[in-house]
Amino acid sequence: MKPRFSPVAFSLAWCLAYVVALATDGALFRYYPLTGQFTWGHATLADAGPMMAWYGLMATAALVAVPVAWLLPAAWLAKALRNWLWLVPAFALLACAWMMRVLLLR
Repeated sequence: MKPRFSPVAFSLAWCLAYVVALATDGALFRYYPLTGQFTWGHATLADAGPMMAWYGLMATAALVAVPVAWLLPAAWLAKALRNWLWLVPAFALLACAWMMRVLLLR
């Protein structure tokens, strides 16, 4: 039996998990480009310059989305939400823009 992976479930779960991770500052790790170092979770490095959490946010969302994509059947989800699938990424985009409005509207 071939394992199932649902791209629809992955996309929906990834969008929602990314919004939650961004809202809660739930990056799996942080990267410091000046020193080339990584830290796990909320740990910070003194005198390492600015940190980047985006890679950690992507990894957090993927850790949530991959199991969901393996567990939910592809055909059922796509059929049930056929005309409404576009709303989740649109909501995620608006939610992320709202959370970053301070940076976007400078």
